Amino acid sequence: MKQGFNVIKKIALIVLITLITLSIIGNFKIYANDGDVKIKNETKILSNLPGSSIVPTILEKRVIIISGIPATGKTCYGERISKKTRLPFISKDNIKEKILEVKYKEILEKKMFDSINLDEQVHKNTHFYGPASYAVLFHIAECLMKTNISFVLESNFTVSHADVLNSLIEKYGYKALTILFDGDIETLHRRFCERDVSDKRHLGHKLTSKKYYDVEVFKSIFLPIREFSVGDKITVDTSDFSNVDYDDIDASVIKFLRNSDLSWGRNRSPKNSSPSI
Repeated sequence: MKQGFNVIKKIALIVLITLITLSIIGNFKIYANDGDVKIKNETKILSNLPGSSIVPTILEKRVIIISGIPATGKTCYGERISKKTRLPFISKDNIKEKILEVKYKEILEKKMFDSINLDEQVHKNTHFYGPASYAVLFHIAECLMKTNISFVLESNFTVSHADVLNSLIEKYGYKALTILFDGDIETLHRRFCERDVSDKRHLGHKLTSKKYYDVEVFKSIFLPIREFSVGDKITVDTSDFSNVDYDDIDASVIKFLRNSDLSWGRNRSPKNSSPSI
């Protein structure tokens, strides 16, 4: 009986992964056809980019990988650059939310929970939902790579994830640009804790342990993310969001997407965005 139940769970997970993949790719197709996007020979022609009077071309087989310490604005920037470039945006946290919304639909919709209910029903399987979300993300990435589509990936990727990404990039002949979001660790930790108690925070991302409120624990877990790098790399300091020159970062991304010679940007930091120690 237990073995049969496990088989059903595996089948359900495969179906869920397929539905999420079709949903994300399907949404991209709708979005990409709604605006000044023309597709010819799998080359995207873009317009209305800031600071450019020329209609630039995006080379195929490019992946923008957004990583960094939590609470640095990774997802917001991923959505921004995806909209500007009309490239698909795949976020690990967005995938995790969809999985949780399927499994805990009634709880999330009706808010039938308290802290104990939430811990028991949602967080008891956190060890499963994180890896499952990454599995879906890498699956979608490979699906896109099979068709030579350029796209944007976002998560707090670690060095171990670099091995998976490098393997896919080598297999399909892609070029990668890592944008690592960083900052003053004390500032990021404070922002991280404030975000956790916000009503706007998705229930699936609420902290499962208060140990993360200890800044030293936060450092030990998340500082190694600074070592993550796949392909070319630029680092952005978001200690103070008002000091970040997002237009300059956009320009770096556009240059990468248009330039077949990647030597231009290796380990480059955009102006006014040097990493904070």
